[in-house]
Amino acid sequence: MTRRAIYIVALVVAAFGAATAFGAGVIESFEEVRKLPRDAASEGAACRFAALIVHASQIHRGMYVVVNPNRQQEQGVVVFADGSQMFDEGDIVAIEGTTTIYSMHSAVKASKLEVLGRDVLPAARRAKYFDLRKGYYHARRISIVGKIESARRGADGVTTFMLSYEQNHARCCVDGYMHNRYVGKNVVVTGCGFNSYNADGTVHLPVVELGGLDDIKIVNPDYTTPALVVLALAFLVALAVLFAMYIRIRRERVANAAVAKERRRMARELHDTIEQHLATAKILLSGALDAKGLPDSAREAVRTAAGVLAAAKVEVRDAVSGLQEEAPVDAKESLLVLARGLDRSGTARVRTSLAAMPLGISGTKARDIVAIAREAITNAVKHGKAQNVAIVCDAEPERTGTQASPNPSRGKARFVLRILNDGEPFDAEKALGPETGHFGLFGMYERARRSGLGLAFVKHGKWCGVRMIS
Repeated sequence: MTRRAIYIVALVVAAFGAATAFGAGVIESFEEVRKLPRDAASEGAACRFAALIVHASQIHRGMYVVVNPNRQQEQGVVVFADGSQMFDEGDIVAIEGTTTIYSMHSAVKASKLEVLGRDVLPAARRAKYFDLRKGYYHARRISIVGKIESARRGADGVTTFMLSYEQNHARCCVDGYMHNRYVGKNVVVTGCGFNSYNADGTVHLPVVELGGLDDIKIVNPDYTTPALVVLALAFLVALAVLFAMYIRIRRERVANAAVAKERRRMARELHDTIEQHLATAKILLSGALDAKGLPDSAREAVRTAAGVLAAAKVEVRDAVSGLQEEAPVDAKESLLVLARGLDRSGTARVRTSLAAMPLGISGTKARDIVAIAREAITNAVKHGKAQNVAIVCDAEPERTGTQASPNPSRGKARFVLRILNDGEPFDAEKALGPETGHFGLFGMYERARRSGLGLAFVKHGKWCGVRMIS
């Protein structure tokens, strides 16, 4: 034998040995494939064997259930092909591919299918695979919402639990230990479902095989979960805020009611005492004017005192009206009443021009306007020795050039009200203030600020007085 022949023989032996070693790991038995554990099947082991097709899926193209053609009692294995070539029930095929998992059982993903022959499958023989076809053929991925009633862990590490849903039950299987906290909870389970059958072919129980504990979702979490705790705290905070607002509003109502009650009491006291005394004193002084033999100087003094009492009575009446805030007050009408009262008392001659004054000024603003006017007239008569008083209202001046209206607000009744007199000019800077017990000027400014009025002391020739701008 030549050296070249020796090399050729050695190469053939080596190739045969390599082929043998390479193919040693290939599964060539249907029974070995069927009995593969799930974890081994998931690794994709190579397999090559012959089998009989007992079911060809009409819904999932390229899905077959096959059994050992020589041992009819064996259970089947699901085989998946690419669907490019269809096979019929009864075909004996050679299968090459890798193992995988389907419905938690060993299956084969075929890379090659070749028909080896044909076997007749009579009805009696098909009946043996009744459970097989329904169990595997109808396997599908499903989700069920139900309540876990009981759970039991087997020796193989698989936990089986009963799930009740819509007056039915399902048996669920999952690898691993399922904690007892799941029992009694409403859950959503997602997995591969199929039916289990009784010996007579009737459905026993739906079966759902889960991939892991992550396929179990609790849908009724405990009330101690963070989201519900935050929600409960937010509700309690909102309830506390509403209660605090209720308490504050109630206190304000009680305080306002107490203030209103006190104002009514003061108004009643002023009306029943001081106003009545002033009216009585005025009547007595008016009667004294008719007395005979009264010197002219004394008569003039009595007449002046009667006029002062009449003005004081008007002021007290207006104060009583101001205390009774519930009573409606119209600014224009109140100024006219004030002017008529002073004019009739003889204290000073009063004329009015209020045609431009808007109607409908009432409430606090009306009372403040009347109070400022009364204070201005009182000061003019008492301190300025005025004999004539004018209450004049004009429309607010329009915007012209760079000069703007004194009150730029829009949508409100606007006017300029002047209370002028022919008495001695008034110096606001030298006027007595609250620190000396004189509150007249201070009160005017406070009322003007409260009602949004512009207040200024003006002089027009021989006339001086107060200007209010709304």
